[in-house]
Amino acid sequence: MTVKNILKLVSALLNRKDLVKYFDTQSCDDYERIKEDVETLLTSYNIICDEVATMYLKLINSEEFVVEDGVLTYDKFRYNPITIISVKDLKNRDVSCRILHTEIRVNATNVVVEYSY
Repeated sequence: MTVKNILKLVSALLNRKDLVKYFDTQSCDDYERIKEDVETLLTSYNIICDEVATMYLKLINSEEFVVEDGVLTYDKFRYNPITIISVKDLKNRDVSCRILHTEIRVNATNVVVEYSY
């Protein structure tokens, strides 16, 4: 099933005959009138696909950091962290840390952080 077919089916479920016609023919008498609705449907589709993908395909990364002043900010990570799984030293021992919304505060200079993104 193509994205176009999914959006057409959703349009039919919403009783939007104008959108069903648009997805059938890729033409419309007044595209400006339906443009926002088409973009909203497509954005909704993309959000749902992302959610389903992250539910079934866990994206996990591990990175080594040199920590300055005991603060490791998330902008230093290769990917945007969703969940911090572990913070360890270079000998694979747990490191005492405090996980905050924008940073991790650690009592170590070199750490390996495992996280999902």
